[in-house]
Amino acid sequence: MVNVVNKIVVPGRPAVDNGIAYAPFKQVHLHSTGNAKSTMQNEVDFLSRNWPNAYYTHLVGIDGNGNAAAWQVAQTNGGAYDVGGDWNWETYAAIEFAERIETQEQFNAAYAVYIELARQLAQEAGITDFTLDTGDIAGIKTHNFASKTGHGSDHVDPLQFLAKWGVSYDQLKKDIAGGGSVKPTQLLLHNKLQSRLMTYNT
Repeated sequence: MVNVVNKIVVPGRPAVDNGIAYAPFKQVHLHSTGNAKSTMQNEVDFLSRNWPNAYYTHLVGIDGNGNAAAWQVAQTNGGAYDVGGDWNWETYAAIEFAERIETQEQFNAAYAVYIELARQLAQEAGITDFTLDTGDIAGIKTHNFASKTGHGSDHVDPLQFLAKWGVSYDQLKKDIAGGGSVKPTQLLLHNKLQSRLMTYNT
């Protein structure tokens, strides 16, 4: 089980409080921040000032002590301003992966938290099917999928960020479905092997 640190900076449940989102909330959304220079604390500080424009509920990444961490920045079970479309109002939780990652080991550790937290929040929401990006209203969805199906903006996160560190879309699907069956040490070995194969083939 992921230990989630309370760093809530978004007051109340804005989407509900403003009368634009209503229970039940049956989706968990996967994002990445798109800023490789911004620390987790930088992201929280920015969110504290800008949440009326966009907000999410959780942040995963490497904290100030160099450890993989999960922080809760807004209340769950109330929608969010996160995908930029009508699926905002389906959001039980939305997880941003902070892209300031310096080593493969850091990524692997944070990625394991990302996967476990997504499943943990989905269970809280009563989601029983852990198949990523289905057409059903309930489930775990990437921002990319929300965008491509007309329920979000034009963003494609977190796919490009994950691919940069060796996790394909297919691998993400497998890990979400299997509960992070690829552990950080296994992922590191896989990525090293892929790198050697690419070097050999060129």
